[in-house]
Amino acid sequence: MRDLREELEGDDGRLPPCWEPDRKEILVGTVLKYADGRTKYGPCRICVLEDEETGSAVSVWLGHAVLRGEFEREGPKRGDRVGIRRLPDDPNKAYRLYKVVVDRHIADTLFEADDEPATG
Repeated sequence: MRDLREELEGDDGRLPPCWEPDRKEILVGTVLKYADGRTKYGPCRICVLEDEETGSAVSVWLGHAVLRGEFEREGPKRGDRVGIRRLPDDPNKAYRLYKVVVDRHIADTLFEADDEPATG
């Protein structure tokens, strides 16, 4: 169960620094929360991750259509591990490419490999 009191006491309302894929091509971390932000182009969804390498919180602004589409397709939730990679530019495409993979916090299947279904 989440400790809401601790969560609120530790949140000053500001978002952590944003991920800069040009400086760090791959980011792997655990989803802490989602937030809403605004850019000069309008509203933007933000995923806040705890970076596995540094232990620091990082904001991932889902402003690029490909990155947002990858998040929508994979559907990471709080507690899931997420890997994001900024792929090399394709000279035939006028947009940035990303790959997102998710390690689910809970089992993807009804039964874990060692679990047996209940009988009775």
